[in-house]
Amino acid sequence: MGAARVQLRILATSDLHMQVYPHDYGTDRPDPSRGLAALTSAISEARAEAPNTLLFDNGDVIHGNPMGDLAAREAARSGPGTRRAHPAIAAMNLLGYDAATVGNHEFNYGLDVLMETYAQCTFPIVLANLRRTGRNGAPIFSPWHILERDVLDQDGIARRLRIGVVGFAPSDIPIWDRHRLKGSVESEPILEAALRTVPELRAAGADVVVALCHAGVGNTATTDEGLGAARALANVPGIDAVVGGHTHERYAGAVSPDGDATSEVPIVASGSHGTHLGVIDLDLSQDCAGDWHRDASRSVLVPATGTSGPPRCKRALARCLNAVVEDHRRTLAHIRRRLAWTDTPITSYFSLAGDWGAQGTVGWAVRAWLSENMPAPPEDAPLLISTAPYPAGGFDDPADYLNIPAGEVLMRHLTMLYPFPNLLQVRRMRGAHVRAWLERSAAAYLPVTPGARAPALRLTDVAPYDFDALDGVTWSVDLSRPRAVDCAGHPVPGAAGRITELRYRGRRVRDDDLFHIAVNTYRSAGSGGVPADWPDEPFFEPDRSVFAMISEIMERRGTIPPQRSAPWRFAPIEGASAIFRTSPSARAHGAVARTLGLEDTGRTDADGFALYRLQF
Repeated sequence: MGAARVQLRILATSDLHMQVYPHDYGTDRPDPSRGLAALTSAISEARAEAPNTLLFDNGDVIHGNPMGDLAAREAARSGPGTRRAHPAIAAMNLLGYDAATVGNHEFNYGLDVLMETYAQCTFPIVLANLRRTGRNGAPIFSPWHILERDVLDQDGIARRLRIGVVGFAPSDIPIWDRHRLKGSVESEPILEAALRTVPELRAAGADVVVALCHAGVGNTATTDEGLGAARALANVPGIDAVVGGHTHERYAGAVSPDGDATSEVPIVASGSHGTHLGVIDLDLSQDCAGDWHRDASRSVLVPATGTSGPPRCKRALARCLNAVVEDHRRTLAHIRRRLAWTDTPITSYFSLAGDWGAQGTVGWAVRAWLSENMPAPPEDAPLLISTAPYPAGGFDDPADYLNIPAGEVLMRHLTMLYPFPNLLQVRRMRGAHVRAWLERSAAAYLPVTPGARAPALRLTDVAPYDFDALDGVTWSVDLSRPRAVDCAGHPVPGAAGRITELRYRGRRVRDDDLFHIAVNTYRSAGSGGVPADWPDEPFFEPDRSVFAMISEIMERRGTIPPQRSAPWRFAPIEGASAIFRTSPSARAHGAVARTLGLEDTGRTDADGFALYRLQF
């Protein structure tokens, strides 16, 4: 009898962001092209094709839309074990997930909500590089788990296979959610944790090791762990397959450790919101000593098929929908609540070119809430408001933009305008800090040479929510000058910087000028590379989310005032222009584009973005 050969199929989801029901809660329209329920047919078909199949999730499940916010609110109010089933976990239990890890957004609601929610899982959760703070470093979840499965070989004979699963999440989580976690969690870099735990897994008897890594599959040379750690894991001895995520990119391929094409490690990253299912097939063989080896692999992405498929797929879809339909109805009632009225559209199509509609609305609401609830800061330290455009193209998504039409503003619009559960702090900062803050935002634009027609305006691997602006001062961004810091906030030696004409009420801002800044807790922790060397404790720290503040002001004021022009602009550069990418839907707002010096080229690029030329 020859060596036993087994094909093991790995199915993977990542970054579902509470997209369980096939409905877009931002537009309030059915969307059969995405969501966990929309993936049930693909999952059923993939299982039917291969008898030895495992289903994993790679994190960022419980946060991301109003259904998730409502579930988290209920978990925070209820005691342990007293609340109804979390909709996402109920659906995952029903679909028979085998294991999962968590992502950074699982921590957005705090550790108690996270633990209460995941305690409902009927499958193991693994997380190797985050633990509770303390001398003994008790794990939040088990670092790894071994699944023992009887699999069928090429002759239909059952073989016992031990599949080790290990999980990793970004090590910046204790910084990103510092205010929620309050020092209760500490972390270890992903690669260091992998080099420590994978040998443990192998020593414990794992025949195959699958790494669930909530990080990107980008260039391994990047200094940002979240962008490239999943790809880097392919070089860790003992890992047979990697599931990536976090950056919402879609990828199916393999990495050759140290350039050895004979030992390729397959990787999948299935994008976000349940648009695709990642599939890895491992061809395994067992030698005479009983050890299993990876001989070959294949990886593909399968799109969500919604309601299509044979009867067994439709039955699986129906079960999934029935498990969450009551949560869906509650969510619909929530998002359809009226908040306010706007006479003008509020969009983010041109936010990164200087339109102030979206950011100005957030700034107006936060300033109004603080004026009603905060002790007045000293007159010699005026208040600035930190704002950023949240949905503004994502990393590479022409559909990910805010579009609130003139008329009624509903709760669903607010969930797009400000989608995160951040809290707020008001802190003191000096003029030098203000300038450094703005230099970090300006660093994400590409350099422009006088007389040149630049092919692109900004770096596409920088998230739009890292383009912070400060309401209360004015400034210019001169892209002909070298940037003062890189996108991680590291100083560029000898560079003069791009921020010019920085003023408060017409007067130049000096380095020692004193200000107060209202900033969300994610940013105040230094996330995104902004300077966080605060001179003292917060001046004001309300126990209220920014989202709640905006909602309260909109309902009380009733009408959102038209936003003035942005407090910043690009400095003139003689004879220069650059290409600005945005959603094709922006073409309905041509008047805004023209006021910003943007000319529609009439073209759309291969990624689906409309191309405008910005004249400096």
